[in-house]
Amino acid sequence: ISFLKYRKQIERELKLKNEAYRHAKEEVYFCIKDCPFCKECVKKGVEVGVGRGDTRFPCMADCDSEFSLQTLQMVLPNKLFERLAQKIASEEIRKANVDGLEVCPFCDFATILPDEDKIFKCENPECLKESCRQCKHESHVPKRCNEIEYDEDVQRRTYIENKMTEALTRTCVNCKKSFVKSNGCNKMTCICGAKMCYLCGQAVNDYSHFGDRCALFSNDVEINLQRVLKGAQQAKNDLGNVEIKFDPALNIQEFFQ
Repeated sequence: ISFLKYRKQIERELKLKNEAYRHAKEEVYFCIKDCPFCKECVKKGVEVGVGRGDTRFPCMADCDSEFSLQTLQMVLPNKLFERLAQKIASEEIRKANVDGLEVCPFCDFATILPDEDKIFKCENPECLKESCRQCKHESHVPKRCNEIEYDEDVQRRTYIENKMTEALTRTCVNCKKSFVKSNGCNKMTCICGAKMCYLCGQAVNDYSHFGDRCALFSNDVEINLQRVLKGAQQAKNDLGNVEIKFDPALNIQEFFQ
């Protein structure tokens, strides 16, 4: 009789409890040892870990446990979880020490390719880059590896070119402007009015400097060539024992004929 009397109230209370339980299941997530956390806490914590490159995510209550892959799938956006799952799978494959396994130079995608394939075609949807299996740079077909100039090659070449230019030019002793002599004697007069010797760079007032110390006239082509070659060699010495793929000093004599 009491049940019949309070039936609607009991059903209403049960409905509210069921709603509360269902809501709790959607918003509360657990580590493997059942430590409870709200969805946002787990989501933000895992996103920070993914940003660091982590593939395992320990319990934030320091219980020596971690969050399962199923839990991560429920709290993370689909694209982020797919990227994480790909990274985890690639890491597991690498740990297995599979013979012939290669990893994309631009992401974590790993696969085994036939020896005859010269290009690594990444199948990671967020990458999809094609790279050279030999030099690990982006595909440069039909050119060979030694025909491609990469960032470090450009920096080396530019450094040598700058040193060659510095060796070729002279700097005014007064206004510091740079110039190159194309003909005439070695007593130079800058647009600022300063006079200097083109050979040694010393300031002069008249022609008394020339004769015993420096020649008034000289073979400018040969002098400039030797200065440029010396500048190039000094630049190479500065760079140390590295490959110069495109040497700007190569055949430089052709420009001084």
